[in-house]
Amino acid sequence: MKDLCFGLHHVGIYTHDLKASEAFYRDIFGFEILYHIDGGEEGEPDITFIAKDGLQIELVQPKEEALRAAAQAMNCLNHIAIACSDTRAAVTVLKEKGVSLETEAAQYVRDFGAPGQDIDIIFLRGPAGERIELYQELSAGSGDVQ
Repeated sequence: MKDLCFGLHHVGIYTHDLKASEAFYRDIFGFEILYHIDGGEEGEPDITFIAKDGLQIELVQPKEEALRAAAQAMNCLNHIAIACSDTRAAVTVLKEKGVSLETEAAQYVRDFGAPGQDIDIIFLRGPAGERIELYQELSAGSGDVQ
């Protein structure tokens, strides 16, 4: 099985307001809308696929009658991680745009993962309550905590 799986295709996020989620990812992170699927009258969810630099996100808004079935899935995703070239600059931009962050500044983490990599991370929430991590790999010696 591991030879068949080779990377992330998309991340699905449930939302109560599809238009707000589309605007958030477009205006804050620069995602482009790939396509929209109208669920129609049969109770299927409305879906919009967005993408940026190879990362695709499927935004899903269930119809009212489908909310009970989707309720368990609404909180299953812990976070999505988006690669970032400068988390500290991103924090400044996010604050300017009025986005709430879980912490005041990016957090430096030494020797994360295997093999160890120094990283800077910051967590925020999207309009549907989804948790988003901005993730920056740092070169050796660049992780001085501000």
